[in-house]
Amino acid sequence: MLSRRRLEESLIYTFLLLIPFGIKKVEAIFVYSWGSKPIFLHMIDIAILALFVMWCMRRGWNDVPHSLTTKALLLFGGITIISLGFAFHRGLGFYTLLHLLSGIFLYFYFSSHSFLKQEMAFRGILVGVVLQTIVGLLQFKAQKSIGISYLGEILFGPFVRGTANFYFGAEKLVRVPGTFLHTNVLGAFLLMGSLLILYFLLRSKKISSVVGWSLLYYGTNLLLLLTFSRSSITTVSICTLIYCVVSYKTYRLKIFRALVVWFFVFLTLWGMFGNVLKARFENSFNELSYKHRVIYNEIGVQVVIQHPLLGVGIGNFTDYAFREKLYQARQLSISYLYQPIHNLYLLIAAETGVLGLLAFLAFLVLLFKSRMREVFASERVLVLFCVVGGFLVLGVADHYFWDLEQGITMFWLMLGLVGHKEN
Repeated sequence: MLSRRRLEESLIYTFLLLIPFGIKKVEAIFVYSWGSKPIFLHMIDIAILALFVMWCMRRGWNDVPHSLTTKALLLFGGITIISLGFAFHRGLGFYTLLHLLSGIFLYFYFSSHSFLKQEMAFRGILVGVVLQTIVGLLQFKAQKSIGISYLGEILFGPFVRGTANFYFGAEKLVRVPGTFLHTNVLGAFLLMGSLLILYFLLRSKKISSVVGWSLLYYGTNLLLLLTFSRSSITTVSICTLIYCVVSYKTYRLKIFRALVVWFFVFLTLWGMFGNVLKARFENSFNELSYKHRVIYNEIGVQVVIQHPLLGVGIGNFTDYAFREKLYQARQLSISYLYQPIHNLYLLIAAETGVLGLLAFLAFLVLLFKSRMREVFASERVLVLFCVVGGFLVLGVADHYFWDLEQGITMFWLMLGLVGHKEN
């Protein structure tokens, strides 16, 4: 019979494996001003609930430190709950709030876990990275979904509405999402995977380990470039450079391994899609997606000015913007263009007010400050700082860390691992 500790370890690994797989079932549908939103029960929700039960059974709240970081996070959670009172569609707001609170729980769970090892979590995450790399490369070759909807794969293809794609000349290229809801979320997951693989690659001593980690590093970064996600590619490049520079004294020549792998990744991709990548970056500011992001941010600023303290209620930005005709006033008249602000911080301010944003930023500052001294002494802390730093940069141009299940889970898990102090 499994001991409680072994059972909990098994649940942790199961949870980590489920992160990239959007396995879900529609449980209800919310109808609001301009359309409807399906309410899903995800497999990852069940895994989080199981972890919560185990946490309660061992009274895990006793391990949570009474620090300023904890108080700032509780304050942020309290403000988001209060903001729900200002929401027009409280059902939708409550659904979003539940996901946020599950994320906050993950932070407390992983930051205060008594027997968790960070490398144990890293390895669990990387199992999912390997599987996503295989799935993503197969999808790119097919240029459409490959029939694994039971693992959370969405239906996509060159002629499927809502598919992330772009034109190179007369050719349409599909940007593959793996088993995520969008290619950009896959990009964030691969950012995490790339840096964690680099951590193990630089620490490897046996030739077999070096070869194995190098191959995985090659495949993961090849898929990253094939997502054509400009924000993810740029952020991974910067975070990798920072990680290598800071850890140079420790690894020195071993860093050459990573540079060789990156060289072969670019050599492979440039031979096939060099002109595509070049065009993708050169046309960044001329694409409709960029122009729409600017418009969403303008709407966000307007909403913050109108509701500065506690916002329009968590999960209610798009509903509010439609009802107040903020989209229509900017010639956005098609329903799929009614999207959230593509900026994590501005979206938090719009939905929970300036007070919510300040509490969130205070939590981040206190968390990073509490571990800052260990960045140069612990490779684990350094790589976690790079991952979370990368997430925070990606948050400047997107919203999935706030309102998409997989994005929320990744974000708060990594924050929890940053806060975790191993015995």
